[in-house]
Amino acid sequence: MLVRGIGIRDISTVKKNTVWLIYVYHRESGEIVAYVWGKRDMKTAKKLSKKIK
Repeated sequence: MLVRGIGIRDISTVKKNTVWLIYVYHRESGEIVAYVWGKRDMKTAKKLSKKIK
């Protein structure tokens, strides 16, 4: 699957506990293909990568 976009949103901040919604979307249709909640780090990025493979 060829995915043509990625987005990151800061959803909830409580002092140092920031929760991020990281998602991949199809650029032409705007449909969200996959998403994960977590820290803004490589572990979360790898979880997202596994979902789109």
